[in-house]
Amino acid sequence: MSRPLKEVPCIDPLTSDPNLVDRLTGNGWKMAYGLLWRPSWNKVPFTQLDVERWCYLFRRSELSGGLGPAGHFRNYVDIRWGKPKTGAAKFVWHPWALDMLETACRTSFLGLAGGGSSGKSDFMAMWGLANWDIAPMDTKVLIITTSLKDAKSRIWGSVEKYYHAAGGMPGKLLSSFGMIRLQGQGIDPDAQRGLELFAADQKSFTEDDGSKIKGFKAPRMIVLFDEMPDLAKASIASASNLMSNPWYHFTGSGNPSGYFNTFGEWCEPEHGYDSITEDDEEWRTKRGGICLRFDSRKNINVTSGKTIYPFLHTKERIDEIAKQSGGYNSPGFRSHVAAQFTADIGDNNIYTESELVSSGSMGKAVWLDEPVKVAAIDPSFSSGGDTFALVIGSFGRNSNGIKTLSRDKTILLYENVENKATPRSQQLANQVVEHCKKENVKPMNFGGDSTGGGAPFL
Repeated sequence: MSRPLKEVPCIDPLTSDPNLVDRLTGNGWKMAYGLLWRPSWNKVPFTQLDVERWCYLFRRSELSGGLGPAGHFRNYVDIRWGKPKTGAAKFVWHPWALDMLETACRTSFLGLAGGGSSGKSDFMAMWGLANWDIAPMDTKVLIITTSLKDAKSRIWGSVEKYYHAAGGMPGKLLSSFGMIRLQGQGIDPDAQRGLELFAADQKSFTEDDGSKIKGFKAPRMIVLFDEMPDLAKASIASASNLMSNPWYHFTGSGNPSGYFNTFGEWCEPEHGYDSITEDDEEWRTKRGGICLRFDSRKNINVTSGKTIYPFLHTKERIDEIAKQSGGYNSPGFRSHVAAQFTADIGDNNIYTESELVSSGSMGKAVWLDEPVKVAAIDPSFSSGGDTFALVIGSFGRNSNGIKTLSRDKTILLYENVENKATPRSQQLANQVVEHCKKENVKPMNFGGDSTGGGAPFL
């Protein structure tokens, strides 16, 4: 390691002076994972928990003598929550939780698609809480959910359970606000570090909410999307701005349903939904992440014929759900047990999802000639409305000679609230013009919704 010895908790004996290694070993330094660790750090005893924390943060690999980040994270959790201070809150590493952990440590964008009682929310709670506990001065965990009230019976309920069980965590729980704020002896209270709930229901999410999400900053940023099918799509776009932080990780979970809701788009396979089968349990996603699918019919309780983990479904419970939901092929069963993404019927839609997928509309257009660039806007109201969206597209004839309109990208536009000299409408209009020029969209090929807040733009 290149830093001075006093600044690091360990040294690598393979690259250090043998005489120094012998001297340090005699002074209480101990060997673990191929490294020699000091007995104390800043006058505080350096424990095995600290060793696991350090190895996790610096991804000590098996090749180097470590366990890999997943192995060290698991050890950290087992030590921290192995003997819970309150209640029976020891975290259980069932096979699916281990799959979630291994995958979370090898991707920045994770999708957890599973039915009810598959352990998704409980894992996300521990993933967020332990990551913050490992590096509390540098970590912000943002939990985006449908509502604070609903979250307290799901993911936030697990967060509070493990917070109390650990004891001595470096922050204060503000339960009524859905927040754990960095706070402790010698530490100034800091809301930018810790865990925080944020409501982003698709019916109530506004442009102002999006601006608030974009404002979070931390050296380590973790974003957890709970009940993702019911979240506003704009919340995902807003959270994407948090990728500007030095280190980030995003995990979204939910019961699979349609292809085009927020969760369906998050988990969309790299080559589209028609590229996977009902037997696939893992795939690469279009955004470069990984989606894991947990079919309750294949959990260890069912495959072993024993109730090994009471919180997972049993075969009897699965049969009961099938009976109540209208059969094993019913939409409810496929979503809440089989964890299958399917095309929604959608009685109120002009085209169903299955029609769009089977027609090839979800694929990339192959043009016969150079298409014309077009754009359209759906402005929000001046306050309390949806996010302002600018859609860039292409129009022309595809390789089959059919007139085709392709949506190329959606750009969300935001007001700079610190700019008091320029009205909001003018700010957004300037952004529209700038993007259209950049995309080579001529004024004659631009349109939008003139109702609501759209009148000043058209």
